[in-house]
Amino acid sequence: MNLLHDLSGHAMVGAFLIGVGLFFLIVLSWALPGWFKIKNWPQTTGRIIESEVRWKSMGGDHFPGPQISYRYSVEGREYTNDQVAPIDSCGESTAAAKAKLVPYPVGKEVTVFYDAKNPKVSYLQPGFSLGSFALLVLICCIFIAVGILLCKGVFHR
Repeated sequence: MNLLHDLSGHAMVGAFLIGVGLFFLIVLSWALPGWFKIKNWPQTTGRIIESEVRWKSMGGDHFPGPQISYRYSVEGREYTNDQVAPIDSCGESTAAAKAKLVPYPVGKEVTVFYDAKNPKVSYLQPGFSLGSFALLVLICCIFIAVGILLCKGVFHR
């Protein structure tokens, strides 16, 4: 009876991991065309107003991350944003966070890509980082693979 209970528990966890992996793969595939459209958004000139490493929280953990804010105007209205790219990595080292600040010193003039329908939505880097996207896909695939192995009982004693 205990063996049957253990197997069903492994299968339930496996099914959950498969579901999570598939869900995020679907979300990524749904979002991908929108990320490509950003390259075609209107552009304006902005200026970096903040560029520093800050400690950020995610799921109870704290890690250093770049904080880059910029100001720009569209049709005479001024906006401030801190979104550099549609996908950004998290959980970085202090050195990695500092490296991301190098292209964005305070006072630097930058090109801002903004959504014509909602100008407060903007990015400095159009599209996405291929490395970040590949990492997200890899994580989804790992969830699915571990889920399948759990369902097959590979990790069972």
